[in-house]
Amino acid sequence: MSSQFVLPQGNRFATVTPDDHSAWIWLATLLALAHSLCFLAFRALVKRGRFVIDDGILVAGYVFAFGHWIATFVALRSGLGKSSRLLTKAQEHSASEAVFAGRTPFIIALCLAKCSVVMLIRRVFTRDMKKIWWTCNIAVGIGVAWGLLAIITISAGCSPDGVLEKDRLTKCSNYATRWKLIFILDAISELGIVVLIFCFVLSLQMHISNKLAVTSAFAFRLPTIIFSALFVKTYISHLRNPDPSLSLAIPLAWQESLLGYSLISATIPCLKSFMKNFQTGGVGFTQTTYGPGTENLSSSRNAPVEVHPLERLASSVHSRTNLRIEGIETGSRISSSAAEERSLDIFRSPG
Repeated sequence: MSSQFVLPQGNRFATVTPDDHSAWIWLATLLALAHSLCFLAFRALVKRGRFVIDDGILVAGYVFAFGHWIATFVALRSGLGKSSRLLTKAQEHSASEAVFAGRTPFIIALCLAKCSVVMLIRRVFTRDMKKIWWTCNIAVGIGVAWGLLAIITISAGCSPDGVLEKDRLTKCSNYATRWKLIFILDAISELGIVVLIFCFVLSLQMHISNKLAVTSAFAFRLPTIIFSALFVKTYISHLRNPDPSLSLAIPLAWQESLLGYSLISATIPCLKSFMKNFQTGGVGFTQTTYGPGTENLSSSRNAPVEVHPLERLASSVHSRTNLRIEGIETGSRISSSAAEERSLDIFRSPG
């Protein structure tokens, strides 16, 4: 039985036809834009004016992401995603330049999302643990190096107007190998972020379930590896397709999914609702400090502070205390030692 492509009826913003796959790019781009902005708004609401360096880095990532999305919309308006035989030379040229221009802000946005997560980790463990502090700084440096290398790799020796030409491989040699290299380094960096937080949390005096809860918050970065692999795989297949504008639709859809999820996953560890494992069923945490100087700490426990799970993690790093569970009302305020006052309060309510 022969299959026949049935065109949808009625008015559509974009449709998928045998000669037009631009709808996939529109859908992925708009979803990435909308969902990532929602998570940025959640982050802003949770922080409520207490913005620090990792927030600023992520906002900078959004700025570059907007640059990429604008370039993608320009390419779509020029005919990107449609069969090359439906486009004029001027349209192909315009779409090619827009796609090429959007790659640099795309890489920068991914790089800044990585750096934002690492800076959040550094902020949780703070300067009081110098080795961890310097390890995070080195990790940020590696992330920046990856971004610079990726930008150079995808741009060096390549012509902007050759992105959608049939002989594009002759205008940008070894392009498949370049993207494979970028993907491998990207995957290693994402795995490195999760390994970092796992190693840091492993040394703390916390229950294993709490350690897993914190680690899993940052493990939400791992699906970026899947999105990146799908993008690179489909992009390499596109390089062998004789209709470049049409075949580029699926790789770009995965690219937008990668960018959107990377920005979203940078915010997930900051969401209070995710960390309910640390405070459920009317159970909270208080601290009992053992060792010399304990009596001096008791006199400084005057300032009530609302403590978020990651703040408790920071306090654990600072004062090396034992956590003792007490049945107290959820959301209640607990006393804070002088060391705790120096700790990072990620989501302390203003006032």
